[in-house]
Amino acid sequence: MADIFADYSEFYDLLHRDKPYAEEARFIAGLIGKFCENDSSSLQILDLACGTGRHCFEMELLGYRVEGSDASPEMIRLARAAAAARGSAAVFHDLSFQDVFRIGREFDVVISMFSAIDYLTSHREIMTALRNIHGLLPPGGLFIFDYWNGNAVVRDYSPKRTVTKSDGTREITRTSTTSLDLFRQIATVTFDFRCRTGGETNHEFREQHLIRYFYFPEMEAYLQDSGFELLHRSRFMADSCNVDDWNITIVARKRS
Repeated sequence: MADIFADYSEFYDLLHRDKPYAEEARFIAGLIGKFCENDSSSLQILDLACGTGRHCFEMELLGYRVEGSDASPEMIRLARAAAAARGSAAVFHDLSFQDVFRIGREFDVVISMFSAIDYLTSHREIMTALRNIHGLLPPGGLFIFDYWNGNAVVRDYSPKRTVTKSDGTREITRTSTTSLDLFRQIATVTFDFRCRTGGETNHEFREQHLIRYFYFPEMEAYLQDSGFELLHRSRFMADSCNVDDWNITIVARKRS
């Protein structure tokens, strides 16, 4: 499968330089502390669709033993380079949701942030991924993730949006154009990137991302059918949620 993040990966951390990874890691740690049955000081965590590893490194700083996995070889290359530069013990796997079972061992907690599960657009992909995650957890293990809420997407999506980020040397502008397929529950997001170094445009490229959104009963049914018990649902970085909140956080437990 083509790596849709091949060009994007080089500029990923620049585009998300203001994302509060440390605060998000503390939010995840709070959920683990609340719902995990094991001693949190010895937990092993797998971050699926880990990107360049930023959540992994923050979770490691909180005392967890962490591994990451991503379908993008370029993202994993950058994560491994960052781990080496930081002296991190985090291990990174070049594996997708569909083949992560190849890791071949269990983790106490599997997390997947940034609504990465939304890249699973078909019923088969979703069920395969959830069964793989189920197999990576012991009985009572936790799966923590977030997803796009269909109620919010249909009501509030932006057909076009532009963001520009700079680090003083490089500048990247990303224009996103979004359309919805209401029957398939898929947002087609086309990203147009313009990268500048020293004031000169030196790289332009386009990517198209298909992103599935879900409704509350639908996601609960997927979890139940895959052997999970829903423990918690809230807006991302919050304690509760409303029907129109965009990013919904789930804590699910593998049934014994």
